[in-house]
Amino acid sequence: IAYSLDELAALVCAGGDPVAAVRLCAAAARLRDEMGSPASPHAAGVAAARLALQDDMAFDIAWREGRAWSLEQAIAFALATSD
Repeated sequence: IAYSLDELAALVCAGGDPVAAVRLCAAAARLRDEMGSPASPHAAGVAAARLALQDDMAFDIAWREGRAWSLEQAIAFALATSD
């Protein structure tokens, strides 16, 4: 699931919504942390989303929002974003 969230984040960022991409990356990071999984190989995707935002405060807010989501919330957001 974390990998899928990261992949969707890359697509969403490329599609012009870096805030949603950061939220998805953060949700994936939280899931990996909870499972004790290694860090994402998608660090470049997070960096690209941060660069696209051009605003550290917006990045931090979006990251905190995504980290706060439950798995169910992250999945619901991912499904809504992919429509």
